[in-house]
Order: sequence, then structure tokens, then C-alpha cells
Amino acid sequence: MSPQRLAICLEIMGWTLRVLARMLRKSEGTIRQWKNGSLPVPEDVAVWLEGLVAYMEANPPPSTADLRRRATS
Repeated sequence: MSPQRLAICLEIMGWTLRVLARMLRKSEGTIRQWKNGSLPVPEDVAVWLEGLVAYMEANPPPSTADLRRRATS
């Protein structure tokens, strides 16, 4: 996974470096090194992130209009 793809995945999921670090029990510094390309993203992490992104893209959250409609029905 390239640093650019990591940034895109985080943006799609709405996660910060801090959130990813917490999820993976890694330091923010390690995640920052992945994002700037000084360390490679481990393959298992890349596969996991791509799976999360694919799920989120296939299952977007309901829109605000949908939520309001459900609340009034």
C-alpha cells in the first residue's frame, strides 16, 4: 500500500492517524512513518484497511433525509 493510498483509505473512513494507531495498538509515530513513506505499511494492515474501505463504499451510511424519514414514521 502506498502512502497516498493509505491517506485515501483514512479519508474514506473518516479516520485520523490517531484513530488508526489506537485501532492497531501502534504509536502515532509509526502510522505517520507509513503515511510519509519512511516505513512500508505491513501487508496484513493493508489488506485489512482495503477490506474496511470496500465494505464502507458498498454500505454507505444512511443519508440525513433517510434518518429523518424513519424517525417520523
